Amino acid sequence: RSEPLGNIFKTASQVAEKFRKKDFLAGVDLSLRLNRPEYQVRIDRQKAMDLGLNLSDIGTVVKTMVSGNVPSFFKEGAYYYPIRVMMSEKEIRGQYDLENIYLFTPKSAAVPLNAVARVVQTVSPLQIDRKDQMRMIKVTANVQDKSVGEATDLLKSELAAFILPAGYRLNYGGQSQMLGENSRQMVWIVILALFLGYVVMVLYFESFLKPLIIIVRIPLSLAGMTFALYLTGTPLSVTAMIGVIMLSGMEINNGVLLLTFIDELSAAGETTWNAVTKAALVRFRPILITDVNSIAGLLPLAFMWGDGTELLKPMAVVVIGGLIFGMLMVFIFLPVLYMIVYGGRDNKHQVEKTEAPQLGSKI
Repeated sequence: RSEPLGNIFKTASQVAEKFRKKDFLAGVDLSLRLNRPEYQVRIDRQKAMDLGLNLSDIGTVVKTMVSGNVPSFFKEGAYYYPIRVMMSEKEIRGQYDLENIYLFTPKSAAVPLNAVARVVQTVSPLQIDRKDQMRMIKVTANVQDKSVGEATDLLKSELAAFILPAGYRLNYGGQSQMLGENSRQMVWIVILALFLGYVVMVLYFESFLKPLIIIVRIPLSLAGMTFALYLTGTPLSVTAMIGVIMLSGMEINNGVLLLTFIDELSAAGETTWNAVTKAALVRFRPILITDVNSIAGLLPLAFMWGDGTELLKPMAVVVIGGLIFGMLMVFIFLPVLYMIVYGGRDNKHQVEKTEAPQLGSKI
């Protein structure tokens, strides 16, 4: 709403003062500064009406006398130069000269400006920021020793008890706003990535159930990611969500590698139990070497060895924690789940073999 800038500035200054008391914030600043001196002409409407003057006429006269008026242009060649009519700078040097500018009433009577208005010396901002046609003052600060997400959560809890005047509201922008928007987008990207991975595996295995065995294991691997973030004190960020996408791809590859070999052994006549155990033992070494190499390559990022690695640290921590926990899941959870789903087919095959001779004897 349209509020006097002084009231908005006072409220913004109170918020800025709370920011300055926080150790994790530095360089607190306001986008508005009331430091430009000016004179304000405050017209007494009743006196102006008594003399037959309206606000528009008074404003036009004051503007013409102070900043001038351009009634016409002078043309020289292809250029037009404005002809500005105004009083000499020597005539208006201060408040007294401004108050004694003469106005002419409809009866051609000369009346000084101070007869219908007060000239007040005050200060004003260099510019007024607006958002959605509403006046706005930005309180900005730099975050130190904490992440943007942590700082935003602390500030929100601090300002929750701050009572704003009617018609005022607080909005969080800058990196805080970008973090919230990017986090929501990354969640949908992760969901889409898992869905596309599931579709590809359905086409490969020609089954809807086997890809689910692999996909279900991925959310469980996030327990390792969460523990790694907690252990290292790393906040969840957009780069950490990118690490989740990388981790999902690696875990899907490991699951496909193990499940494919189990199907090959089952097709060769092995029982489900033998196929699962043999596949786990045979594929243990290549999967282990692949994960260890990935972890070793990400360790410099996780421990911030080198310049510019701070931004990528959450991604590295997520992938390392997920791979360590995922190695247990791929050789324990996945085989157990496979046995639960497909273990009954051995009994079915055995029943078919025993029933076949009996059918033949009856014939």
